[in-house]
Amino acid sequence: MRALACGELETVSRLALPVLFVQFTNHSLGWIKMLQHLYTGRRYFGVDPGTIDAVAVAGGCGVEAYAVRSLAELAAHVADFAPRPRPLYLDVEVPHMIDYTPPVPAWDRGPSGDAERPVY
Repeated sequence: MRALACGELETVSRLALPVLFVQFTNHSLGWIKMLQHLYTGRRYFGVDPGTIDAVAVAGGCGVEAYAVRSLAELAAHVADFAPRPRPLYLDVEVPHMIDYTPPVPAWDRGPSGDAERPVY
């Protein structure tokens, strides 16, 4: 739910738009948290807002919604969407970003202890 606002879910539902939402949930504001992890001495601020039941939120907006916990489930939902497009929300849980550094070239040195934050 963090990447979009509930208003879009309601609009897509009300207008019956053929939109497939796929959210990758890691239960934090991952990119910001990774910056704090690498460059602020692992002091985290405002990046763990708590668990949100995104499927319930999407459902509350009138969108068909599912929690997806396997690649097979994801493939089945996408295959079902293709012949009958409709408002559909899939919440895919992924590993917490702190456990896996994203492939961001500027962050390559961070895990080895280089605390100098790159300039973007």
